[in-house]
Amino acid sequence: MAKSKSSSSTPRKKYRKPVAAGTKKEEAAFKTQYTRTQVLNALASAVNLIAGVYAKRLKPGSFYSLVQSRLRKESLNDRVLLLNELDGMEINEKYRFTAICSVPDMRIVRTNAAIEIKLAVDHHPNTRIKDINCYYFEVVLAVWGRGGVYTHRSKKSCWIDLEKYRPHFTFGFDRPLHANDYMILIRVSLGYNQKELDIMLSQGTMIYETGSFTKQGQNLLAGKKKSKQEELRNAAIKPKKQEEERVGPDGYV
Repeated sequence: MAKSKSSSSTPRKKYRKPVAAGTKKEEAAFKTQYTRTQVLNALASAVNLIAGVYAKRLKPGSFYSLVQSRLRKESLNDRVLLLNELDGMEINEKYRFTAICSVPDMRIVRTNAAIEIKLAVDHHPNTRIKDINCYYFEVVLAVWGRGGVYTHRSKKSCWIDLEKYRPHFTFGFDRPLHANDYMILIRVSLGYNQKELDIMLSQGTMIYETGSFTKQGQNLLAGKKKSKQEELRNAAIKPKKQEEERVGPDGYV
């Protein structure tokens, strides 16, 4: 006679199926890191492309990773704060802008409709290259808008004679619709009789400044600048020297 199944038998345990590959990005910590990686990759790719357009062969193959390295220093994913880490960055440390000439005095004027970059030449380039009698500057403006969409344009100065007075220029750019954040690059190119030289030593490009058209972005940058100043101030304060503890006598004989 077949045994009947007991009604008091222990119910079978239900085991959770293994998490399928790729679904963990829905978890909070992973999702945060996943989003940050996307943000850093997209921004570094854009900066890498823009630098390549204007610096051309001067841009080294390691530039993308160098940009990534700088961006990672900023803990927040806000684009204007990330871009701020690139201020003053040379496109190529071997062929530096500052090795050719000092950084010119540049004043940036922002309005709702445009941005003006006023450049004044303080000193002519000091170069050891022979047969150099002129040079020019190129100013590049890259702007980012909603959804990470970006555009870039440039304007070149006229040729500047090394033997003449130091001029000043105004580079004016219209502000694209919905433009929020910007990056300014400056390039110098040496020449002879108003013709560029085909050698890398005669050129240099650097990221001069980054910033924001929006009040929110400007406030974020101001807060970051204040925090850095406080960190430097605190680091400069020397800790008080602790006095050595000594035991005094209980009495004298």
